[in-house]
Amino acid sequence: MEFSSVNNEEPPDLSQEITNVTGPFASGAFCDVFKGEWKRDGKVCVVAMKRLRVYVDQPEPALQLFHREVNRWFKFRHPHILPFLGYSIENDFRRFSMISPWANNGNCMQYLQKHPEARRLPLVRQVADALDYLHSGGAGFSFVHGDLKGDNVLVADNGEALLADFGLARHVEAMCSLSQTGLKLPNVGHARFAAPELLVTDTRPTKESDVYAFGCLGLQIFSGDAPFARMSEGRMLVLKVIERSKPSRPENQGAISAGLDDEMWLLVDQCLEYEPSSRPSIRDVFLALCAKNDVDAIPSPRMTIPSELALDNYLSPAYQNQSQASPSTNTSDVDVFDGLEDLTGMLVLPKDPFASDMNSDAYLIELDRGGRREKVLSENAIFAAASPNLVQL
Repeated sequence: MEFSSVNNEEPPDLSQEITNVTGPFASGAFCDVFKGEWKRDGKVCVVAMKRLRVYVDQPEPALQLFHREVNRWFKFRHPHILPFLGYSIENDFRRFSMISPWANNGNCMQYLQKHPEARRLPLVRQVADALDYLHSGGAGFSFVHGDLKGDNVLVADNGEALLADFGLARHVEAMCSLSQTGLKLPNVGHARFAAPELLVTDTRPTKESDVYAFGCLGLQIFSGDAPFARMSEGRMLVLKVIERSKPSRPENQGAISAGLDDEMWLLVDQCLEYEPSSRPSIRDVFLALCAKNDVDAIPSPRMTIPSELALDNYLSPAYQNQSQASPSTNTSDVDVFDGLEDLTGMLVLPKDPFASDMNSDAYLIELDRGGRREKVLSENAIFAAASPNLVQL
């Protein structure tokens, strides 16, 4: 099957452009992670190569599924989602690799171990922002992550969260089920982060199970431990499925100092409800996190992808030119207002501000642009600027 892009809306084949491959630096059930160099326009970009257990000589249906999934992943454009740059095929191994920027800080738990002074709340809020983007169709379609845990939240050089590995395990298993490889992976990701309904039925991950996993992730980020960390997996499954127990609240002072106060625990605890319908939406979780009394709660008025991960550093000039000439769902669709725009009649105002000072009130409101809604920050609810936490509704 031919994977070369016939237009610039598909991920490029970078097989001939990646050099100096070293590793693996990590291995899992469905991939090995290597480091490589991508030379483009005289610059060398360090990239991560996730070499999947998906082979070039697999049957056509499996390759079609792989093609469909990588096209979807390529459409994600969000400051807290790790960019997917393209794919490569290593002839020596006959396997596909997915190419993304290399994150020097590793995942969020590795980062917090090296930087215990780092503030946890912004990381949690940024993951909620990214998950809301996926759930609400920010890329033009609704998407369930399906494998949310600390290992899958990377940290950029500027200390901000980057959500990665969008349910890759289940997609690789689906591809392999169409071939003769026989790879069988659990449908629930890490069992300690899996919602109870995923452990007792053959249910596919849902938005509600993502919210449960987000609660587990919040618990992990604030406390340093995964849910039920000091229990055997068997005992953990009994508690979650049969006794319908939630993870207990950490009682150590370290978790409280890290930000897991009464208000934050209440939000995490709501995410961990046994019944899926009792959990809040990730939109509600994100708004609650924005309302937390924190210096990062009011975002800056311009949305920027961290400079070391800016897509302009990676995408081909042809793709950049097309993006500038004809915006589509492949771009972030973020409007930056260089001048003032009259938004009268386009704003959906909340009752109360989420932050105030002696000079102004700040509102997190909705802007309706011809049926497409954007989350915006408004000072005194008069002039609006695009928020870096902009999410398509």
